[in-house]
Formats: sequence, structure tokens, C-alpha cells
Amino acid sequence: MTPTRGTYVLGLLLLVTVAWVFAVSLIAQASRVLAAAGLSAGLAVILAGGVMTLRTSGAMPRVRVVDVVMSTIAAAATLYLCRVLEVPPLVASALVITVIGVAVLPGGPLDIRAGMAGYTGGFIGLITPNITLSWHWVMLAGPVAGVLWSLISPSAFVGVGGRMGATAFMASVGVYQAADLLGERDIPSLLPPPGGLANWAVVPIGATSALVVWLLMNRLGWSLPMASGLSSLLVCGGLALWGPPAVAVPFATAWFGGNAVGAVAAWRLPNAGWVAVAGLLYGVMILRFQGPLQGHVGAIGSFALMGEFGTIALRRGLQALAPRLPGQPRVS
Repeated sequence: MTPTRGTYVLGLLLLVTVAWVFAVSLIAQASRVLAAAGLSAGLAVILAGGVMTLRTSGAMPRVRVVDVVMSTIAAAATLYLCRVLEVPPLVASALVITVIGVAVLPGGPLDIRAGMAGYTGGFIGLITPNITLSWHWVMLAGPVAGVLWSLISPSAFVGVGGRMGATAFMASVGVYQAADLLGERDIPSLLPPPGGLANWAVVPIGATSALVVWLLMNRLGWSLPMASGLSSLLVCGGLALWGPPAVAVPFATAWFGGNAVGAVAAWRLPNAGWVAVAGLLYGVMILRFQGPLQGHVGAIGSFALMGEFGTIALRRGLQALAPRLPGQPRVS
């Protein structure tokens, strides 16, 4: 794969987005100078992994109409389930993604690129959890996400999960800002303040979710929409039915983001051990996730992307120190 100038522009846009989410949510919230310094070093490692990954990206394609349409339809479907039928947000998104998973089965009407555009739109439809933003704002963000994903999907950071969430985040940021200017936004936190059992539990939950999706994709051959949608429908649906909100919301959120970590291609992270590392790194980051970006659509997916970038950088560093480390990558 050979990245083009457009690919580098898209990649840098994603990296800036990731850096901004990390800095605002973690570094700016650090209580001590030493903690901020450590987090800054962590961000440097994550960005290093992103740069390594960008070097093996592909050429930027043209926008496909079907990708824009699928993102818009998925956003509208999730929005309808949440606001009209009052289905719990993550359950609604999982249901829409599962339907998309059926549509991308062999012989189905969608290819995987269009299906992933729908996956991205399924996040857009979650604006906002407490139904404070008018529906037309959501419908504006849907096609924007479709355009971005149509460009990003086969080009920037191919084989890395979490790109869908980061794409949804980018598409929704402008909508959030415009709504803010007009006084129409009041988004609550998806995660409660740090310090409870539910919060510590998000670390193993995120790692478990990543492993489940990775195994379904790499051992059973499931597509990401099917693996993520069906597993999240079962887990998030069960939590919504039987768990108190203070526990169910952070658990379900951690699981959904872990799905994105598990979407990493085997030629990026070659075995379940490295996927588990990425899942744990993601879980540790969302454990401390706080500040003004809580509740923003796609923020959790952005942390999934960071978890993979950081693990890729760690793996490359270990390989540099130990050239005979098993599982050498296929690409430099």
C-alpha cells in the first residue's frame, strides 16, 4: 500500500483529533505536574504508533454515494430507536449495526465498506443520550460522517479499529459547536465520575470485548458489524435490562469501545495477546476519561484508536530491542 498526499491529510486530521481528545480528556484533567508529564509522554507514544501506521496506509479514493447513504440511514434509524421508541442508546446502535452485519453477509446487498459507513452512522444517531439536540442536527452529521468514512476507509490507517468512532467524532464536532452557538446543546456524561467499582471494571471489560470481537472475526470469519453488533446487542441489552444505570452505562460503554479495539487486522497486531494489551490500554484510558468531551459521540472510539496506536508503538519498540521477537510484522 502506498499513501498519497490526500491520505496524509486525512491521517493527520485523525491524529490531530486523537491528540485533542487525549489532551483535553486526560492531560488537562491531570491533578499534578508529574501526572501531566507522564500523560504527555503517553500521548507521544500513541502518536508515534499512529505515524508508523500511517506510513503503511493506502491511496485516497473518491467518495461513494452508497457510503454516504448508508451512514445517513443508520444515523436516522438509531435516532428513531432512541428518541421515538426510547430504546437505550447503545442497545439501539447495536441493533442497527447487527442489521448491517446481516446485509454484508456473502450475497447480501452491501459490501463491507458501505457496511462500515453504516456502522459509523450508527454512532452519529446517538446524538445525544438525553435527547437534547434537535433531530436535524443529527441528520446533518450523518452524511458528513459518510463522506469522511468513504475517504478514510480504504486509505488512512487501514487495518486499525476505532477509525469509525473517530470519524463519527469528527463529523459531530462541528454539529456540537453550531448547536452550542445557538444554545441547543446540553450533553451529559456517558461515564460517571471516576472512583467506583464500575469504573475499575471497565478495564477488563474493554479487554474482554476486544478479544471476543477479534476472535469472532479472525477465527470464525465474521464481519465487524456482525461481531460487534451481535455481541453488543447481547451484552448491552442484558445490562440495560438487569443492571442499575450507574453500573450498566459504564460497563456497556466500555464493551462497545472494546469492540473497536478488536477490529484491528491480524497483520497489525498478529495475535490475541497483543489485542489484549491494546484492550487493557484502552480500558485504562477510559477509566480516567473526564472533562468536557464526556458524552461526545465517537470519543470512546477515539480512545480505542489510541489503544491500538500505543500497542503498535510498543510492539515495534520491543522488536527493535529484540529482533527475534515472535510474530514479525508483514510490513515495515
